[in-house]
Amino acid sequence: MAEFASAASQLHGLILGLVGVALAVIVWLSAPAAQVRVAWLWITIIISLIVIWLLIETCRRIRQRSTHYLPRVLKSIPNNGLNNNPVLILESSELFGHGSLVTIFYVNDQDIELQVGSGHVSTIQTDRKIQVEITQWANAHQPVLQRVVEASVDVLGRLLIKPTVTSGTISGMGFESLDSSPEVETQD
Repeated sequence: MAEFASAASQLHGLILGLVGVALAVIVWLSAPAAQVRVAWLWITIIISLIVIWLLIETCRRIRQRSTHYLPRVLKSIPNNGLNNNPVLILESSELFGHGSLVTIFYVNDQDIELQVGSGHVSTIQTDRKIQVEITQWANAHQPVLQRVVEASVDVLGRLLIKPTVTSGTISGMGFESLDSSPEVETQD
């Protein structure tokens, strides 16, 4: 996405530069007291409309972009982590580094983000996808964990992985380590 934005920025910069040069030539060719030919007027109007269209299109694309810059969860792999914990595969992101601690949130039906677990970045693959091993999960949200293990597309789309550690995660309030959790069953 950053590459697209960079390319679009360079293209828009080039177009705006050419428009500026064209307008400077037009002004230079027509003396202040001279009359402007209709052809030059139409060229200026067309170029201005193109620039306005590019600005509107750029604004539209920016508004359509995601409201957050957190990477999406692409899939989950049950019992694949260092301690046989579930692993989430995320899109690439500059926000995460190897070994980073993360907090996992689930967006419920009322669009409220619920803190459901924590983990750490176990590795960043060569294709820049991020592997997050889930290490703790809130007792109250075991059904969500089960659906994560089952790789439910609906639940994976509602997970947010944030590169922060909350005070609840640090104190362990309401969380259970998955190393000792017999409740999570996997289907092979």
